[in-house]
Amino acid sequence: MNHVFTKSLRLLFLIGIFFSLPSFSAEAQNAPCDDGNPLTLDVIDSCGNCFHINGGMIVNNCDDGDPSTIDFIDPVTGQCQNVVCDDGDPNTIDVIDINGNCRHFEECDIIPDCDQDGIPDDQEDDCDNDGIPDDCEPDCDYDGTPDDCEADSNNNGIPDDCEDCDQDGIPDNQEDDCDADGIPDDCEPDCDYDGTPDDCEADSNNNGIPDDCEDCDQDGIPDNQEDDCDADGIPDDCEPDCDYDGTPDDCEVDSDNNGIPDDCEDCDHDGLPDNQEDDC
Repeated sequence: MNHVFTKSLRLLFLIGIFFSLPSFSAEAQNAPCDDGNPLTLDVIDSCGNCFHINGGMIVNNCDDGDPSTIDFIDPVTGQCQNVVCDDGDPNTIDVIDINGNCRHFEECDIIPDCDQDGIPDDQEDDCDNDGIPDDCEPDCDYDGTPDDCEADSNNNGIPDDCEDCDQDGIPDNQEDDCDADGIPDDCEPDCDYDGTPDDCEADSNNNGIPDDCEDCDQDGIPDNQEDDCDADGIPDDCEPDCDYDGTPDDCEVDSDNNGIPDDCEDCDHDGLPDNQEDDC
């Protein structure tokens, strides 16, 4: 049985040396790379090299500041050891084996595998050809299709199947949308809170305000529920009323049909209606 580790894995054992290795496999007992010593870790690097990590060296604060040395404390002598084990080749990994010998292992190319399924990234499906496998891309609805490959009709970066304006757990494209504008009814303005968006309400004067929300005198009563003596759609309280008697001018008597109610005609401008004075 092999256990595959990633490139440049840092190893620290209770009794072991601290260093970096390229990608390697740890061998089970009696495997081809087993030296029979239970105190060593037997590994095969990604290039097929077999070597053994000694449990007889303990890592400690023993850094001599020289990057070309491997620093450790010898458990037998208790002395700090700074072993030069750098071959100068940046493409090799330098380690000390169980016999204290310096060994150099080639650092082979590691094939990317973002989801660690054993299939290289370049052999996985990649619907948007961005070099990142589908299994490693965000997938907001967990349907197996990455977000970048889902329909996004408003181009806001959120797939249609994941848009949820009212956060009720139901995607917007599955909600009621009376005006078919792509915005669910629950997220549209609704001035009278009756559950029908304003855009789907009657608006007889086409001013953008639903009839049920028109309120010219701001008394909280919609205009279409107010008295309207001339049935012109404008409540009596919002019509001109020259004599302030509560009856709009359009509903007063106007015997000469000049647009001024008889009760407001005042030819001499003395404040008395003509119908209460002698003829002018």
